[in-house]
Amino acid sequence: MQREFSDEVFPDGAGYEGDRTQDIFQGGENSCTCMGGTNAIESYVHAWEEQQGIPLADSLQLSPAFIWRLLKLQPKISVETMIALLNNTGTCQEKLYPYRTESTFPYHVTTLDSDPSSEAWTDANSRKINARIQRIAGKWEMARAIANGYRLVTCRVGGNLEHIEAGIRYDKDQGIRVHGSGGSRFFEPWASFEMGGKMSQVYAIECDLAPRIVHPDYRPPTPASFADGVLTIPFLTLMPAYWQDPIQYFKNVKVHFNS
Repeated sequence: MQREFSDEVFPDGAGYEGDRTQDIFQGGENSCTCMGGTNAIESYVHAWEEQQGIPLADSLQLSPAFIWRLLKLQPKISVETMIALLNNTGTCQEKLYPYRTESTFPYHVTTLDSDPSSEAWTDANSRKINARIQRIAGKWEMARAIANGYRLVTCRVGGNLEHIEAGIRYDKDQGIRVHGSGGSRFFEPWASFEMGGKMSQVYAIECDLAPRIVHPDYRPPTPASFADGVLTIPFLTLMPAYWQDPIQYFKNVKVHFNS
């Protein structure tokens, strides 16, 4: 996948989805923010686990129920608040505090009827997630992030709310593979992330639970260089002063600096 007006090269697809990927239904709780975070982090770590040959039985599976109990008590529920809680308190393994819902409407989450065990708290406190997020936008920034081993946390506009999901891989034609909290995974078209689309915000996320795995077919753009008072920019994008005017592209721009 070649980017226009650049020598940056992307693989046709990147990311992780496999036998380690777990689908959890959020039920009657507004816990999608937590699942967007845990699903993204798990996909991030699972790519490394497969590379290292870690058995499926030992794969990382995080508990969204544990972190949701803490998040719902905060003054503001947001992606940033969720990340702060993951970093400060951690979350336990899914098997120690599983997310379970009733099978009929209103899909009560039965897990939340009881407190996490002392074993769950100990496990959560022992896991230093240290997740970091950064806001990104556009097809190429999202593809670059995933190709470089990051995962995405996405925000979908719906009525007067935003629905939080994870972006776990991309396909050059189909768009971003979304791992949602409705117990399903699907491709969200690239057009949804453009101006006026249904996806309002995107965060790239990484953490210290595993190193990022960069796709071997990704090639970064040639960087700018400076020598003998000359700044050479291989590919330059000039944004217009008025947003509706066309963008201009230039190649091999040289800027001379005199003393």
